[in-house]
Amino acid sequence: MTTIFLITGFRPGVTATHDKYKHFIKLLEDKGYKVVPVDIDWSYKTHTQFVSQFLKNYKAMKSDRNVLVGNSFGALVALLSAREFEPDEIYLCSLSPFLKESLVDKEVENYSKKRFGTRRVEDLKQYSIVRVAEELNNTQTKVHFLFGSVERTMYPMLPKFTETYQHLFKNSTITELDDVAHSLRLPEYYKSVVELL
Repeated sequence: MTTIFLITGFRPGVTATHDKYKHFIKLLEDKGYKVVPVDIDWSYKTHTQFVSQFLKNYKAMKSDRNVLVGNSFGALVALLSAREFEPDEIYLCSLSPFLKESLVDKEVENYSKKRFGTRRVEDLKQYSIVRVAEELNNTQTKVHFLFGSVERTMYPMLPKFTETYQHLFKNSTITELDDVAHSLRLPEYYKSVVELL
């Protein structure tokens, strides 16, 4: 049995357990997957805390084959917890680019502090995508990077970050989804993910 752990993006009060994701979850279940919607409390916490919360609450739910599907900030949680969680595959949907390498840019740092708060951004500065890639390259985990073509104009730093660093992951793919925006709640996005699974 394959278990899919669904980790959605940063929206306080809205997690993968919310009705907004029920169609995506049903589509996965109809394909025979066991789906575990990850209920992360985004309020007043850092990524270090998110990762710890995820590992503590969900590691015991692993099955024979495990897949992490994360969107935006949720993709960061999936990526940062992968070394310890040891999934078979990770789908990083519109991976948020706010890690050490991009936060050296003052414009990116200021934007992220305004959007997510200083404490979260200071916490993210400790995480290097180069280091994460090195760690995952010592595992059998397959890493799939996805982003929508609409993000090239809406959030240009996101596809740029993905395209810059994806090659560091030796067992990875990158997919640009035509006419798709940032939200995994959109049918055109989640249906594409299901096709790739």
